[in-house]
Amino acid sequence: MATININLDKRGNRPDKHGRFNLAVIVQDKGKVLRLNVDKLTVQQYNHVFVKRSLDEKSKEYRQRCDEFRVKAARVFDTIGLSDTKRFREEFLKEEVIEPVIKLTSTDMTYFEMAEYYREFKRLKSTSKNRMKTARNQLEKFKPGLTYKEITANFLHDFEYEISKRGISPATIAGYMTDIRTVINHHRNITKFIPQEYVYPFGGGGYVIRTYFPSKVVLRAEEIQAIAELEEFETKEQEWARDIWLFLYRCNGINFVDLLAMRWDHIQGGCFRFYRTKTKTTRRSNIKPIVAPITDKLQEVLDKIAVKDSPFIIGKMKDGYTDTTLSNKSHKLCGEINKELRYVTKKLDLSLNLVLDIARDSFATTLNRNGRSINHIAEHLGHATTVVTQHYVGQLTEEQSKEINSCLF
Repeated sequence: MATININLDKRGNRPDKHGRFNLAVIVQDKGKVLRLNVDKLTVQQYNHVFVKRSLDEKSKEYRQRCDEFRVKAARVFDTIGLSDTKRFREEFLKEEVIEPVIKLTSTDMTYFEMAEYYREFKRLKSTSKNRMKTARNQLEKFKPGLTYKEITANFLHDFEYEISKRGISPATIAGYMTDIRTVINHHRNITKFIPQEYVYPFGGGGYVIRTYFPSKVVLRAEEIQAIAELEEFETKEQEWARDIWLFLYRCNGINFVDLLAMRWDHIQGGCFRFYRTKTKTTRRSNIKPIVAPITDKLQEVLDKIAVKDSPFIIGKMKDGYTDTTLSNKSHKLCGEINKELRYVTKKLDLSLNLVLDIARDSFATTLNRNGRSINHIAEHLGHATTVVTQHYVGQLTEEQSKEINSCLF
């Protein structure tokens, strides 16, 4: 007796340009397999109808029609078996229009499903996927089952107001809105799931995503100097954590993930030359390498953290790693290092908790305090424009504020 099922044919994992796979009646008997394509569905549409077994009328009628395909395949098998697959296919197709009566369209997809489609089929780094997942979940929590048609300018304003009451920062909300806009733009312009008559909710008198850069509170100059000069540690792990922070600070304020991926062959002509992990796959123009000069002070800390028998500077990675491996390793090690840095914070009674992230702010602010131009700071940080760089430069010091205001009557 043959086994007859209906499933997505994802062999090779190659969907069409709209993200759809063939939906096939699959007939199996004694090692032989015959696939009879009856429609095309996205993974999200398939899950909606066959996995979740949604009870809306369209889904129920769709399943009923697919059951008819299975019954017909069983009748053909009882007549001719699978010995002649060509004849089987011809008999199955005879007097049959292979298109279900109720054909699901993209308009049946929820925003949740559209966002999952984008995350699944777009080549994104793991950090970007996780960020978009958070935005998607927040929207689903606010209005479960939301469709793109319900995403209007007024809806977005209501969504912003509601989640701001939960204490979510303006910068985070702006990130959510940017991700929502990205998904909508993709399905409007690329997959065409969203028809052009849809009233676009962003810009042009609609919802405007706010540009928000919170003021930076940074370490004082004397605190950074004390961190660099600290010699008393209780454990080797504490000293290594401080040295890692100091390397990031002295090496153009790079991110830890860039140090993790940094190799010995990145040293060229007395400088580290490399591309930031963050911008290698996201930026499409003005792509420039970071050039960090190996000064005496940078060499001093490099000698302490270097692992000479590895191709990687700190020896924590292996050749052939994936973006996901790098991201996971970076996240894990950052947590461990930041935990060790608590000792430095307490020992020096710092005004801020010392964590790896503020090495970048401290680098930018030190240059700014010493009169370096914002353009030069932007280039050292690897920023395409100085607009982002302004975010990394700390507030005026108390002394600077007093000097500025000293002219007041």
